[in-house]
Amino acid sequence: MAGGAFVLIWSSGYVVGSIAAKSAAPVAITTWRLGLAAVLLAALARGAGRRWPGRATLGAVAGTGVVLFGVQFGALYLAMSEACPRVPPR
Repeated sequence: MAGGAFVLIWSSGYVVGSIAAKSAAPVAITTWRLGLAAVLLAALARGAGRRWPGRATLGAVAGTGVVLFGVQFGALYLAMSEACPRVPPR
């Protein structure tokens, strides 16, 4: 169940991104997507009664996440917004 939900949520980034890239800046799409994910994960963690990490750990995790996912999805949405020409069907 959790694996299927993960795949569905993860793959939605590509579908929604391709739609959003037609009308918004790639950095804005990335910022909104990662911000929404952060809020949802924080709510889930708080609801589960999990203890928050210290500031140093939280900063390191947030910084790593921004670099990893910000670069990955920022570049992806930038490429989508450039609307690379498609190969014509044969």
